Amino acid sequence: MQPNIKLAQQYFDTHCVENGDFCEYGAAYAVTNEDLRHAILFVRQNAENALVVAGSGDHPMFTALRNVKHIDTFDITYNAKLIMDIKTAALKVLNHKDYCKTVLDLFSSKDIAAIDTMTHIIEKLPIKEQEYIAAMRGHRLFCHGLNPLWYKNNPMPTIEEYNKMRSVINKPFDFIWSDITQLSAKLTKKYDFIHLSNIMEYMDEEVGSDTIISLLKHTRPGSTLCFQSLYKGIPNKLYNYCQSLLNKDGEQWKLRYSKADKMLYVMDRIR
Repeated sequence: MQPNIKLAQQYFDTHCVENGDFCEYGAAYAVTNEDLRHAILFVRQNAENALVVAGSGDHPMFTALRNVKHIDTFDITYNAKLIMDIKTAALKVLNHKDYCKTVLDLFSSKDIAAIDTMTHIIEKLPIKEQEYIAAMRGHRLFCHGLNPLWYKNNPMPTIEEYNKMRSVINKPFDFIWSDITQLSAKLTKKYDFIHLSNIMEYMDEEVGSDTIISLLKHTRPGSTLCFQSLYKGIPNKLYNYCQSLLNKDGEQWKLRYSKADKMLYVMDRIR
């Protein structure tokens, strides 16, 4: 995977990146704005494979707390992979307090290489990522969304969560650099758990629904697919689709929303 540094620099030089476009070099989130502690409760026991958005890196890291054997990630922006790799590398070199401070610094800094704790982290990153970080000095790469301190649900792992992450995450997560509409064609396995975050809210209802439907073929009985949505259009369309699948080709789906988090929609594959 080879980032085009000139294109990345051009994007940051010409856009207001704090809430900019979702594109191949858009700024990434420093932390999640979702309640992942609740979402991961829908990961079944003994799940072998999960597919989650890279986002701020928090989706795969929290999913790992459920002892999933293999977690694949995807995102449209290269900077999502970068912050994910930074966080997983940080697990091995930082204590909990320094990790949390580093994440805050990553949100605000225009030169992440100058952050005190980043020295040992950068050493553990692939050479291409080190080169990218050096070339992107002067830009806030992880400033999408709010300051991490402003979210209602604390997005930082607790010390207990952090210690478990340190024990179960032993290598970088596999990453697919892709727009979600093209993702299905790049997948080669079946997943027990899929989390799409709230990407559908930024898509046309038809396109968003068709995209989720294209991902359902990469599941097996007992699988769960989750997505966040404030809008009812996509869930309603998916509900009608699920109804049409009943008793068709032996496949059956159920769509529901979480009573504890009514933005979280859950699709269960029954058979």
